[in-house]
Amino acid sequence: MAPDGTDVNALNAAGIVTVAKWFGSGHRLWGNRSALYPSDTTPLNFIAVGRTFDIFSESLGRAAIPFVDRPINNALIDAVVDTGNSYIREQVVLGALLEGSNVFYDNAKNLTTALAAGRITFSVAIMPPTPAELIIFDTTLDINLLGELGGSSN
Repeated sequence: MAPDGTDVNALNAAGIVTVAKWFGSGHRLWGNRSALYPSDTTPLNFIAVGRTFDIFSESLGRAAIPFVDRPINNALIDAVVDTGNSYIREQVVLGALLEGSNVFYDNAKNLTTALAAGRITFSVAIMPPTPAELIIFDTTLDINLLGELGGSSN
């Protein structure tokens, strides 16, 4: 973590990612948040979350291509849901998404008129893990531990 009061921390607080020379180990990208921050404090302001969300959405779109122009029926719904959830399970194992993310078919979002027009909607609920931006140690000075020195209980 960069020391408090440094330029990189001031820039990060304004939502600006910086490059800093890092204690003899070269240059390092410093900052987790996009320019959405500080006006937007949702997880999407984390660069890693936004990128994962975008890549996942594109990947699902590509995975759906083999299902385009197939008949809308229960087999299609099951195949799309199974394909999406299979991909999600892989991403959960890799640590890119959190457990509980899923693809599902919601009847309320699929009006008969939309289905008749060839438009089918699948709902996707995902959550990439947010970065551990700040790790805090709550440290206590415990003088009672002195009483355990030498095996005695003074």
